[in-house]
Amino acid sequence: MGNFAHHEWTLGNLNQKQISTTGGVTTVTAPYPNFPQVEWKSPIGNLNYNSLQAKLEQRLSNGLNFLLNYTWSKAISDYVTNLEVGAGAGNGRTFNQNYYNRKADKALMVNDQPQRISLSTSYAIPSGKGYHAFNSGLQSQILGNWQLNGIYMLASGEALGIVSPSDTSQTGVFKVGVTRANCIAKPKFSSGGKVSEWFDTTAFALPATYTFGTCGNSPGIRSARTDNVNFSVFKDFIPAKSDRFQVQFRTEFFNILNHPQFAPPATAGLTVTNATFGSVTSLLQSPRQIQFALKLFY
Repeated sequence: MGNFAHHEWTLGNLNQKQISTTGGVTTVTAPYPNFPQVEWKSPIGNLNYNSLQAKLEQRLSNGLNFLLNYTWSKAISDYVTNLEVGAGAGNGRTFNQNYYNRKADKALMVNDQPQRISLSTSYAIPSGKGYHAFNSGLQSQILGNWQLNGIYMLASGEALGIVSPSDTSQTGVFKVGVTRANCIAKPKFSSGGKVSEWFDTTAFALPATYTFGTCGNSPGIRSARTDNVNFSVFKDFIPAKSDRFQVQFRTEFFNILNHPQFAPPATAGLTVTNATFGSVTSLLQSPRQIQFALKLFY
């Protein structure tokens, strides 16, 4: 499956300053020096998405059904939307760092997840009212009409960027006011390290004054992967002499294996020279939760 889009609306600073060096002296000059930052929206963005998708489905048969989906994909763009960045360097992303060199902004999209697999299943145990086994009396009320359900999700983490604490280029980088960091080596590990150093922080450095960061918007690091299992058990209590009323008792487990699902590092954690650079400080979802419910059908 593929999707290509061109002429996407993208924001930039039409009056971003340009760096020049004369006689060993470096200066920055705006094209229109009598005007401040000029926010300009133009249809020059490009993106493409390619994927291999597979599905295995068992439709309801003998009480069992399941749906297994797998996606292997790659999403690339040469622009960042306003929603992905907002008022700050969200997920280590910047708008056009250098409006005059947009090719340098081509990178993996923030929602790029190379691998994604999901499984949902449900199984009604063939016992109780309406079945041959345990279909009457106390046995039916205790051992009959149980249903098991599960949802499993495993997905790669999102692509992150690394930024500087300020605009080292001094050119007035649009919106976020910071440049990207310098990539000085290939990260030894891109994710899954300690919470105090989720990725290899030694692979990044602060750019010199009057220079742009050499990193792209996705220099190879990722947030934590999603690895989650939700599970539930249903028990139907059906009166022996009537189907008019039915009570269902539910027990539902969210994140039943209690895997910690770490959120991406905060902006500070994606900023070189910051004291918390590289650290993970929050969870994406709660630890294991269990809830009980009664449902009346009539």
